[in-house]
Amino acid sequence: MTISIRIHENATGETRTIESEEYGDLAQAHFIWSEGNYGCDCNRFLFFHDFPEGVESPSCDDNLFSVELSCDEGVFYSDGWFLKPRELTFDNVMEALGGREPEWHHSPDCPPVSLSFRGMELGGEAGELLNELKKVERVRFGLAGGKEPDMEKIEEEIGDVILTTALIARQLNIDLAGAVLNKFNKTSKKMGFDTRL
Repeated sequence: MTISIRIHENATGETRTIESEEYGDLAQAHFIWSEGNYGCDCNRFLFFHDFPEGVESPSCDDNLFSVELSCDEGVFYSDGWFLKPRELTFDNVMEALGGREPEWHHSPDCPPVSLSFRGMELGGEAGELLNELKKVERVRFGLAGGKEPDMEKIEEEIGDVILTTALIARQLNIDLAGAVLNKFNKTSKKMGFDTRL
């Protein structure tokens, strides 16, 4: 049986996903991640950080990490998943995108990513989202090839579209929060709606 383990570092929002077939059954996996070796922060820490000499591990119960275990039958264990979610703002999204950008380049000789590439990237991500929605609509219309909504996949594709849009805004030095606020309020005014951001 394949078990998917998602480990979330509460302070940073980073997540690691591990697929494992090492566990004999759900009960064994549940025990190891709730009361066994990986039930404590000091061992979960190792999935995110190296242990440089002289650095102390966190204590076992600092609530630094959250864990969710799932299999084909769905989620069967969760210990405070997203216990302390990081506050998400447009500013920290843009900051994180900037910080991660050098990691995409395998060599210092890589040219900067062009705006046309970003446009194609956005089109590709939007296409992947539309493909998931098309499968849902096939069910509604009773067409072959339809499937029930995979909400995790749809959520992932929406995230890709938003992040790719943010990359374009960053490249053009557009204030993403300001652009969203202005467009929302402009549409409300045009339509005679009271709701404003």
